[in-house]
Amino acid sequence: MFRFVLVFIFILTASWATTLTGHVKNNVTGKSIPNANIIIREIDQGTASNPYGYFELNLSKGTYTLETSVLGFKTDSREIIIDENNIELNINLQTAILEFSEIQVQGLFTTRLGSESVDVINSDKIKSMDKESVSD
Repeated sequence: MFRFVLVFIFILTASWATTLTGHVKNNVTGKSIPNANIIIREIDQGTASNPYGYFELNLSKGTYTLETSVLGFKTDSREIIIDENNIELNINLQTAILEFSEIQVQGLFTTRLGSESVDVINSDKIKSMDKESVSD
């Protein structure tokens, strides 16, 4: 009897959910984008695309805002309506130019004698290094 109830609940729950699947790709090259964040804003749930840009979400009926984002691309936001039919989306993201005033990288490496720090260089130093390599 217990198994019957569990199977019945599973079938009932599965019938309420619709599967939303899709691929996230670069709109210029058509290449898949791995690790894109796919978020349903109304329920604060989501997933990430796999190495082939594929994702899958199970949602109940309703209207949702689907946001797709990944570093280096503009965020795609769209409204989707979930009914009893499964939905397959192709999401094409546009590249975005990232501008930073300064990036600092700091590191530490270990040798047999202990740890040593790595120098931090700023953008001015990098620019001067670029000029030095051109003049060589």
